[in-house]
Amino acid sequence: ACGVAMHTATAQLNVDIVSAGGAQVIDIGVGIHHAAVSVGFLGDSGRVTCTLVSSQVNIASRLTGLTKHYGVTILVSDAAFKHVTQQASRGGGDGDEEEFDATCCRRIGYICPKGATKLVGIVEVFQTDDLLLKEHKMRTKAKFEKAVRLRSKGQMPAARRLLEEVQATAAEWRLVDAVVELKLCHENPIEEFAAK
Repeated sequence: ACGVAMHTATAQLNVDIVSAGGAQVIDIGVGIHHAAVSVGFLGDSGRVTCTLVSSQVNIASRLTGLTKHYGVTILVSDAAFKHVTQQASRGGGDGDEEEFDATCCRRIGYICPKGATKLVGIVEVFQTDDLLLKEHKMRTKAKFEKAVRLRSKGQMPAARRLLEEVQATAAEWRLVDAVVELKLCHENPIEEFAAK
């Protein structure tokens, strides 16, 4: 919900910038991860600092960086997505936050972040995309996610056929689905380039 609210506020700020005659708009990416960490306070009465200790600390930062690579606005880890959807099913939240629509999400694969020992599943949140692109992603979500599952099983020709169908649908609407374009360029089902 916070990531969605950040993008909504940024879009409004860009409208204000353009209306005032500005040409430089703001573009942000949001990465979200959920994990247990240890928090420590170090120092004395003169100076105190706080630090987080966990192998998971850098994953949100890496996801934020990958939003630009994938051409998406919000990326969340599987762990964060599961946590949020479990909270929503239990009626979590106080109702003050921006509405989060879990149907506007699609699983886009796995990454192997630098320093991680396990693969991290990632989910795109496209709730704040332009209306036509959002509609395209909703309509092709099942086909796209099936292609991602086939890729993870090594069934690349079948996955490629589905991705090409999704790409063709986007082209009919004169849209570019950046994630589909990227997956058609990379044959490796695990996005190892995320380790850079």
